[in-house]
Amino acid sequence: MTAARSARRTRALRAAAVAAVAAALTMALPTAAQARHADVTRQFAAEHKDDCLNSATGGRLIFKATHPPQPPAVEVTGRVALIDPGLCFFLVPPTAEATFTAYSGRTVVDSETVVTTRGDAFSFVLTPDWSTGLPSPIDRVVLRLCHGSALSDPPPVESPGPRPANCAAPVTYTPSDFGTTH
Repeated sequence: MTAARSARRTRALRAAAVAAVAAALTMALPTAAQARHADVTRQFAAEHKDDCLNSATGGRLIFKATHPPQPPAVEVTGRVALIDPGLCFFLVPPTAEATFTAYSGRTVVDSETVVTTRGDAFSFVLTPDWSTGLPSPIDRVVLRLCHGSALSDPPPVESPGPRPANCAAPVTYTPSDFGTTH
């Protein structure tokens, strides 16, 4: 074996060894993106007072760390209560209505409304409908707390124009550290 041939062989073996070590480290150590991709928990709270009623909701949103083919999801757990309805609506029971709407960009991907005449705990998962194709990540959840009547339907999720008269300002929650927006 000549010296040139031996040097080429040594370089090839070194390159193979470096590649094997790099591949092993890549598989064994989580990447920075994987390390940061964990469930994100956000506490939520809203209160709504009008001339006669007072309602409140609180709990937590868990923006789930999902990987395709898992759909994006936000677990919602909490409680909504109508506080001391008094005599304002003694003939028609008033309601507290908490609506949680999940968005991906400008698109509504799921919505859930919890309605109570007293106080109730709730738990559900917001997740997109697979029939629209592979869903994009959920980038925010908007909470709207309203007062209604046990004889009427809750207001629609996407009301054009100003918010309905008997709703608090919506509150937006994101999985980032920017906090809530009103």
